[in-house]
Amino acid sequence: MLNPVFSPLESAPCRYSACLRRLDEPREHLLEEVRSQEIFPAASVIKIGIMACLLHDVSQGKYKLTDRVMISEELVVGGAGVLFELEPGRDFSVAELCRLMMVVS
Repeated sequence: MLNPVFSPLESAPCRYSACLRRLDEPREHLLEEVRSQEIFPAASVIKIGIMACLLHDVSQGKYKLTDRVMISEELVVGGAGVLFELEPGRDFSVAELCRLMMVVS
């Protein structure tokens, strides 16, 4: 029986792979995994890890979601998503940058 967290995936009309672990535990302490050894195209899946690390750092007090970040022209490179289309030299909150990364993908 799969962990209830994975239940919605069971009826998904697609291939998926997932693992569940606590961020404050070592990587080798997985709580559950499903097809974690299968190879899939990565697409934008890296964004989930980036967001998880960011939120972990926020929970540890390293950053606040209200912190402001100036996005200069030098920071806007290939793969920067929607930021590539916006005027450079604007500041965003950490929350706004995270939201742009996850929603406008």
